[in-house]
Amino acid sequence: MPPPFHGHHQWAEHKCPKCGRRISAPDAKCLHCSGEGGKILRRLLSLLAPYRGLVIAMMALNAIGAAVSLAPPYITKRIVDDVIVKDTGGSRGLLVALCGAMLAASCLRYAINFIGGVLAARVGSGIVRDLRHRLHDAIQRIELSFFGRRDSGEYTGRIMHDTEEIQRFLVDGSRDLIVQGLTMVGIAIVLICMNWRLFIIVALPAPLLFLVSRRFHEAIHSMFHDMGAGVAKLNTRIAETLGGIRTIKAFAQEDARNAGFNALADDVAGLRVALDRRFLGFFGATSLIMDAATAAVWCLAGLLIIGGGNMSIGDLTAFIGYVAMFFGPIRWMTHIVNNMVNALVGAERVFAVLDAPREDDGHGEQLQAARGDIEIRDVVFGYDKSKRVLDGMSLHVRPGEMVGLVGRSGVGKTTLVNLICRFYRVDEGEILIDGKPVNSLDIASWRHQIGMVLQDPFLFSATIRENIAIARPGASMDEVIAAAKAARAHDFIMAREKGYDTLVGDGGELLSGGERQRIAIARAILHNPPVLILDEATSAVDTETERLIRDALAALCKGRTVIAIAHRLSTLRNADRLALIDGGKVAEIGTHDELLALNGRYASLVKAQTDLNTIKSDVWNPA
Repeated sequence: MPPPFHGHHQWAEHKCPKCGRRISAPDAKCLHCSGEGGKILRRLLSLLAPYRGLVIAMMALNAIGAAVSLAPPYITKRIVDDVIVKDTGGSRGLLVALCGAMLAASCLRYAINFIGGVLAARVGSGIVRDLRHRLHDAIQRIELSFFGRRDSGEYTGRIMHDTEEIQRFLVDGSRDLIVQGLTMVGIAIVLICMNWRLFIIVALPAPLLFLVSRRFHEAIHSMFHDMGAGVAKLNTRIAETLGGIRTIKAFAQEDARNAGFNALADDVAGLRVALDRRFLGFFGATSLIMDAATAAVWCLAGLLIIGGGNMSIGDLTAFIGYVAMFFGPIRWMTHIVNNMVNALVGAERVFAVLDAPREDDGHGEQLQAARGDIEIRDVVFGYDKSKRVLDGMSLHVRPGEMVGLVGRSGVGKTTLVNLICRFYRVDEGEILIDGKPVNSLDIASWRHQIGMVLQDPFLFSATIRENIAIARPGASMDEVIAAAKAARAHDFIMAREKGYDTLVGDGGELLSGGERQRIAIARAILHNPPVLILDEATSAVDTETERLIRDALAALCKGRTVIAIAHRLSTLRNADRLALIDGGKVAEIGTHDELLALNGRYASLVKAQTDLNTIKSDVWNPA
């Protein structure tokens, strides 16, 4: 049994400062205060445009179905008054005819519902497919800074859960709105024609029902925000557990992870109970109002019949049947409003991704063959704008030059590489590629000129061949093998039963760190770019493999612009220049020998590493 919900869940921190209602993110607009709800609703309805023909056919069928649904109560009236009460000689034949008409109406309504349902399924699946295509594409193209403010599990929720909520409202909700709306209007007309005085009694509770419904949905709006955020947190936890399963087991953290996950799951379950309690209370209250109106109709209509009024038993039977049908659409209207609230909350999150700033607007200048001239001019940047990582960084990397970036951890070496690749935009200053601002270039055309080997290479859940060929999907098998040989990866690949068709597992988990690194190097070799970026490219390999890879990289680096990052300074001795970064800028620059001669910060780093290596040697090789 889930625990009671206490409202202290940790994801409920985003509120509108004006009205206190939940918002999806700190920078999101409040749908209530900003009037954005109407804009989002119109934008949602525009998603139906590609399926206009199917939607029109579906609505036409729904209208016919609403008209057909009015027939059974009238047929019931005829059976009661013309067959049961009058009992004329032709009653049996008329009874059979009326019952046949009732069955025919039911069959027609079933056929209409079935065809309409099939059309709705096609429209709904199409909308969800289109939205998921657009979301997946947008997530890959929006700026990386957008992801820093949100959990990864939130995007899974947006692609899977929120798109289904939108589909449920646009297809099921709009269909119900047509059917129930037309049904309610048609029944109201029939009831007025039958007895307008009794209709007044039926209609009196309607404003109260709509008022109760409005208050109810205002109350649960924030709870739906919290539910979506809570599910996103659970998705993130599950993804973290799967991705970090080795670390969890290594540190025996299963119980601690379970405790954290269970606490989140308990809060989500408690919130679900709280929502259900609200719904039960709401539907109970509306049912009571409807039952009270129905009882009043029975009482007054019964008095009319007893008093010899102009109302027959058949009229009463039909009237009560129509009354039940009249209140049904009101119930459905509240359900539709509920779907709309869910859809608006989901749409707000979906459109936030679709509208997020893109890395490239498609109007940048194409860069077909880069020379590799990279100039960083007075660049200022911080992931958090209040804390600068780079502060006036300037560096010129000439075509065909190898420049090593050195310095303590956290001084901004990888950050500089991220800016050169345009993963982030600089706050101040500029970066020039062959004399052109990187922000003015078509990002895809620039990145095609770059080969990267990262400190922690990511492999896709595919074969070794597919992971290498990502650099050049049209590469032949011979080219893939040649790249693997150059990266000293061919031997370990062929040692496996399926060779290049070996699956690497999720993130490359079936390979060792050194094997993953060599696959990444093979990928860069196959890419054959004019600019090469090495970020701790040999950090996960043993000494012998490092030597082999260094030989391969030495051949690869010839004639290319190379920016290399390494903590082991010995791996950068052959660089044309070394740039020591400190304080957010280049503090020292020159060759290895020149920097040692300065006897400055670089010399201190070399001495510290030499002393550390001596200590390690003493530990592992005691006298």
